[in-house]
Order: sequence, then C-alpha cells, then structure tokens
Amino acid sequence: MAAFKKGFLVLVLVLLALAGASGTAYAQFHPGVNASLSCNAFAVPAQSRAEGLAELLGDIVVQCSLQNPTAGGFPPTIIANVSVTLNVEVTNNRDFTVSGGGTSETTDAVLVVNEVTAGGPFNTSTLSTTPNIPSPQYGTRVPPGTLQWSGVILPVPGIVGSPGPVTSIRITNMRGNVSRLGIPTGEGAFPSAQVQGFIAISSQTAIPVTNNVLNIGIPLLGLSVRVRGQDQADVTLPIVALQCRTQALDSDSDIQDVSLGTSTSPIANLGDMQSHHDSRGEISGVSKGRGFGHFSVRLSEGYASSFKTLGVATVTPASAQVERGFPTPSSNCIADGSAGSGCGGATQGTRFILRFYNVPNGVRLATPNAITGTAGGGHVLRIVKVAGTDALGAGALNASVSTSLEVSITGGFGFVVYEVTQSNPFTIEQIYVPVTVAFRANTGSDLPAVGTLQVSAAFAPLSTTTTSSASAPEPRFVDTGSNRAVYSIARCNTNLLFPFVTNQSGFDTGIAISNTSADDKGTAAQAGSCTLYYFGGTAGGGAQPPNQTTSAVAAGKQLVFTVSAGNPASGVTGTPGFQGYMMALCQFQFAHGFAFITDGFGGVPTIAEGYLALVVPWNGVAGERSAGTGEGLGH
Repeated sequence: MAAFKKGFLVLVLVLLALAGASGTAYAQFHPGVNASLSCNAFAVPAQSRAEGLAELLGDIVVQCSLQNPTAGGFPPTIIANVSVTLNVEVTNNRDFTVSGGGTSETTDAVLVVNEVTAGGPFNTSTLSTTPNIPSPQYGTRVPPGTLQWSGVILPVPGIVGSPGPVTSIRITNMRGNVSRLGIPTGEGAFPSAQVQGFIAISSQTAIPVTNNVLNIGIPLLGLSVRVRGQDQADVTLPIVALQCRTQALDSDSDIQDVSLGTSTSPIANLGDMQSHHDSRGEISGVSKGRGFGHFSVRLSEGYASSFKTLGVATVTPASAQVERGFPTPSSNCIADGSAGSGCGGATQGTRFILRFYNVPNGVRLATPNAITGTAGGGHVLRIVKVAGTDALGAGALNASVSTSLEVSITGGFGFVVYEVTQSNPFTIEQIYVPVTVAFRANTGSDLPAVGTLQVSAAFAPLSTTTTSSASAPEPRFVDTGSNRAVYSIARCNTNLLFPFVTNQSGFDTGIAISNTSADDKGTAAQAGSCTLYYFGGTAGGGAQPPNQTTSAVAAGKQLVFTVSAGNPASGVTGTPGFQGYMMALCQFQFAHGFAFITDGFGGVPTIAEGYLALVVPWNGVAGERSAGTGEGLGH
C-alpha cells in the first residue's frame, strides 16, 4: 500500500508538471475553471425582412468573468465548444475554403474572441503555452438550425497574464430563414414571432450561461408595392388603350420617352430618370399630363434600413445597414473594382424584380436603366437596372448595368431587375419605376392583340432554397409578388345610341350602321362586329330582347336590318314587338348610324321619321362613359 501511495503521488506531480508546461493540457484537466466562470449572454436583435430566406441576424455576445481570480492555479486558457441553435433554418453560405481546412458544412458564420478580428483559423498544431486566440473562427452547420464552433480557445479572464478581467465571445454574420416565421399582411404589422438563438458553451463540463435564449431577429415587412398611373396618380386599373392608336413609337419604330414626359425624344433619354419627391415621398415639380410612364410601380420600404446597398464587409458589431456582414475569405467574393469589392457573404445589394405577364402580342415595354429619387434631408435612393440575371433575379453584379431600356418579352412574359446602389438607412424611402407601353396599330392584322397585361414586384433574387447552400445567392427571398392587371389593349370601338326604336302600333324601325374607316384620309381600315343592346320591352309587357352580336362589318360597308325581321344574313335576329332604345357597340372606329321609323314598310307610309344615332364617348372602363374620347356626342 505504501508503494502504491508513493507511486500515485509521483503520478500527480508529473501531471501537475505537464499542466504547468502546457496551457492546453492544463485546460483539459482543470474542470474547476468551468464552475468558477460566470457568463452572461445578450444580443441586440436586428430588423430583418420577413420575406428573407438568408437574412443577417443580430450578434450574440457572451461575457465571462472568473468568480475568484485570486484563488490561483488556473490555466491561461481553456478549450470549449460553442453552439447556437436557431428556431429557423441556418442559411449561411457553406462549403467555402478556409486556411487550415474545413468541412463541407463550414459556413461563413463567425466567432471572435475578445474582439480579435485578425488572425487565422483554429489549428491544433499551434497550441502552446501561449494563449492562442485564432480569429475569426467559422461555424459548422448542424442541419437544419444549429451552428457549432469546436475547439474554441478561450483565455481564462482575470488571472495574471490574461488579456483582461472579462473574456468575450461574439458570434456574428449569422443568416437565417426569417420567412419561416410568417410574412406580415400589411405595413407596420406587429411581428407575431422573433428569430431566437439558444447558446450553449461546454468544456470538460458545461459552462453555465445566464440569459442563454436571445431574440436576434425582428421580422418586419420589408417591401410594399403599389401600382399607379401616369404622374404616379391613383387610377382605376386596368388602364385601357385602344388597339387602333399607335402609342409611344416614332416613324422609325423607336420607343418614345414617355417617362420623361415628351413624345419626340428617343428612348435613350430614359437612361437616367430623376424623380423629385416631396417630404411625403410623392413626386413633385412635374406637370400633370407629362407622363412618367403609362403606369408606374411604387417600391416602398417597410422600415428604414430595408433597402441596402451591397456595401463593404465590416467587423463592426451588429452592423446590418448593408447586405454584407463580417469579412469572410472565399465567401461570395467580388472583384469588380468598386467600393463593394472583397468578400463578405453577400452576392448583391437589395434587388427588385418586376415581372410582366400576359403581355399582348405586339406590345413593347420599356423602363429606365437608372432611377434616382430625392426627398427631405437631401438623401438619395438610387436603383439601377441589372443586366445578365436569370429570371429569378440572381447572378451578375451591380456593375453590370443594363444598356437596354426595352424589356425583353418572350411568350408574353418579361422581367426587369433593379439593384439598390445608394440608400439612406435612417429614412424610410420609396421610388417609382415608370413603365412605358408602346405598340404600332395594325388593326388589319388584329395587332396589338387584345388582352390585359399583369405586373408583379418583389424582392430579388427569388429562391426556394431554405437551408445553407454553396451556390444560392445571399440574400435571397420568397416570392411575395402578386399579379395585378394593369394595362389592357381594347379593340377600337364606337358606341352608338339609337334613342327610340319601335315595332309597335303598326310602326317598324329600320337601322343602318356604316363602317366609315375606309376613307380618303389615309385612315387604317378596320373591321369588326357590333353588339346590340336593347333597353325596353315587347308588346303586352314582355321582357326586353337579349343582346346579340352581328357578323363582321367590313370597312366601307353597312349593317342594315329592321327591328321586326332583323337580317339573318348579317347575324341579326328580329325582335318583333320591341319598343325602347338601343345601343350598338361596334368593334371599329368611325361607325355612324341612321334610324328610320315608319308605318309604311312594305306599303305606302303615312308617317315617317329618320335620325342620326348619337356617338357616345367611352374609354372602356366601367362607370366612365363620359370620360373617354370619341367624335363627340351629337348628330
């Protein structure tokens, strides 16, 4: 037994000697340090776009102190494992190269100790008696929602030779699928849930952390969209344009600069449009009727820092005013020669995608390649059209500004992508994207085609990737775009009113409608049918006849029929016994009508009266009969 005690004492002395010679060994065999540490965690939650799939979240900071630093015998460092588990998926870029190695799940989420933001990654070969605090250190994703940092070397705070009385751990550059928590249905809606992070630290035993569940992201609606008319005025949608009237094209078929309020300058002047906003964000100093596009899409921030530039990566704590966070090697590096060069976990600034659906054949669209808005305080919000993206708005860089102002339309679909290049993170901003609608009238070929185009707008790039990815863009967004019918092409028509027609008391009415689009004035020939609407009743209290549509009336021809017998050859069925008034909606311009009432059809009349039909202006919008254009209400 004495020999055993003597041998055991020698073993203890050897272990103590080894511990004194190696901070690492001492840390590994000194669990008492853990119990003596007092750690507290806190965070400042970031405002996060609820539409975001890879939003930067707030930093988590843990500060640890030693309860009895004068007790002695503590090692200079300990090795710990640190993890953060989110209530949403981790969506940091992963599988990027870091010096010293990594795994396919290595992400660009960063841990720094004592704000030492320069150095190299953890490497076991560098462990020595000198405290080794590699920084930054990159987290490994444990799917779906945990980030883990293994083998983190922490200085024991407060002992002789330590960097200070407190050891701090900051976890930054975390990205999460904020959209998982739901997207508010309106501006300023109270968040129903927050992004939370659960932090755990362990060495040989668990290190207690006070306040270890933290709110690190507040989901807010980031973008609201509104479609308006010319001059950004509220209008009834869809806006109606007539097929037979060439719009926004010159004689060379170049699109005219409607967005700048002229009808003669070429589209090149659309290149950089300035919108002057008043203190409420409304465009001011623009004469009504000057244009600014046939319709406009207003993009408004949900909160002051929702629209971000790509920016420059920074080690500043809790920085979420630009899209990039902490500088990270090999993570979405950009070398475009601009101020945004470098690496930092973001592939682009805030982008918007405007998508156009059901664009009628023959219709062309154009938008400016740059728009600058100014408002109170002298700040500037500037967006530029980006060339070379895919249909989801991903790819290309903010330096690849489009030189084409016309929107490419294929199969009735087109899109345009804009990126924020200047913004003010301390003011809620908005900007208008004017859309010029152009076409050349060719009614003989039924062009442009009759139909209604729709538009939607959303943050971009759009994505369905809800987890970490080696290739998905950062940031990226769910598709919140809602299709809105904004612009219709209607066939040119004439509305004729026959104030009194009758087939009662021995009288009958003859109707003649002439298509006068064939003339000596160079008017484009048009052809179309007429729909007859009867308002009144039939003899004996019968119901009014149903509407009916005639066969096509060619240019220079007439549609002739009587109320009693109609004209089967022209597709008109007789309405015997009817008395009231009739309206004829003809699908061509320059229709004129004549009515003749007599008791002498087929015999000798005793009474006869004729009159010209009234031309009723109408722009095709329900309830706006007198607001359209036409030849005038008169004989």
